[in-house]
Amino acid sequence: MKKIIAAASVLFVILSTNSCTKDRVPNPNSLNVAQTTLFNENFDETTIVAPNFPTGWYASGWKSDSSNFSANYTGASGVRNLVVSNDPVNTLTDTLYSKSFVTTGFNNIKVIYGVRRSTHFSDNGSSIVSFSYSIDGGVTWIPVSYTEATGDSNWYLVNAGVRIALQTNAANVASIRFRWVAHTNPTPSGTYRIDDFQLLGTAM
Repeated sequence: MKKIIAAASVLFVILSTNSCTKDRVPNPNSLNVAQTTLFNENFDETTIVAPNFPTGWYASGWKSDSSNFSANYTGASGVRNLVVSNDPVNTLTDTLYSKSFVTTGFNNIKVIYGVRRSTHFSDNGSSIVSFSYSIDGGVTWIPVSYTEATGDSNWYLVNAGVRIALQTNAANVASIRFRWVAHTNPTPSGTYRIDDFQLLGTAM
């Protein structure tokens, strides 16, 4: 009789555990949920002649370039990238703007891109002072928190290769664009490059 009661107790615990597990709702922010690549820009369009940009991208101080092409990370496209350089005389603020993208029908919006920060880019304090996005046509800009790439003249995926999660206001919008602001101090050499910009989302 005792064996029957014990077996029944074990069966009840197993069924209860399975029921609880089945009823749990996955959290897309904590699980490895597949995402859709909404846009991928590698700056390699054959119609672009350096120092020009892909359609919709524009900048002051940045240019497209085919030297020091991207490498060293999965998906590196090589060929062309966008670069900002230190000026040996002047202190400058150089701003890069992306084209406008659409995230309609998607949430959990993330971005990732490759970076090459040369050994001497930051010698006198030059840096990317902000990376931000706008959902109102550039009237206001929302800062993005991320980890900068190592400054050793090698290519890396920014943020240690972890996709940068944007705020919930980036989801399901008809227009979102991005901005990089570089502040450069006088120094003889040094560059900062980006390539393979990806915008991703999870279907709603």
